[in-house]
Amino acid sequence: MVETVRGAVPPEALGRVLMHEHIFVLSPEFVVNYPEHDGFDEAVHVPEAIGKLRELKAAGIDTIVDPTVIGLGRYLPRVQAVAAATDLQIVVATGLYTYRDVPHYLSMRGPGTPLGGPEPLVEMFVGDLTEGIADTGVKAGVLQVRHRRAGPYPRGRAGAARGCAGTPADRRADHDPHARGHAAWAGAAERVRVRGRGSAAGADRALR
Repeated sequence: MVETVRGAVPPEALGRVLMHEHIFVLSPEFVVNYPEHDGFDEAVHVPEAIGKLRELKAAGIDTIVDPTVIGLGRYLPRVQAVAAATDLQIVVATGLYTYRDVPHYLSMRGPGTPLGGPEPLVEMFVGDLTEGIADTGVKAGVLQVRHRRAGPYPRGRAGAARGCAGTPADRRADHDPHARGHAAWAGAAERVRVRGRGSAAGADRALR
């Protein structure tokens, strides 16, 4: 089964799929504190998104995968409102988007950080995949980690590797092969079941 915003569906029910379609990409702190600079207007842009997705459905697309994760302004209640107003199926993601390092909150928590403790990314990813995102009841169907430059914490992909273990989620590997996190992604080949590929070798090919 594949998790969508409206619940799990069998793979054959997905129909024609677009694999990388962000409905909204926002910086929440700027939306809240500097709306005149950000330009996002809930009353305008949510209906606009609904209209565009209805057009997409009319054009023959049945499902989109929205890889909007932490770092891109993911907010599931907004996506749920859009999904409720269109027949298009939406698969949402868990994960982390960063161009260099983990967010400040995470830089203080986890192995090798001032506050220490276990890697919080793992629990975050696993919770989104198996229990649902926040209190929405919507489970992520995709795990996405983007890390374009080398930095001191290759944690996003290490967390992704462990977070997917034992779950049916597919992974999106948007990565720079020279980033330090690449080794963690490659190591995931032995631990992660990639949808449609039944072997560790297949998982490894998906990373390249």
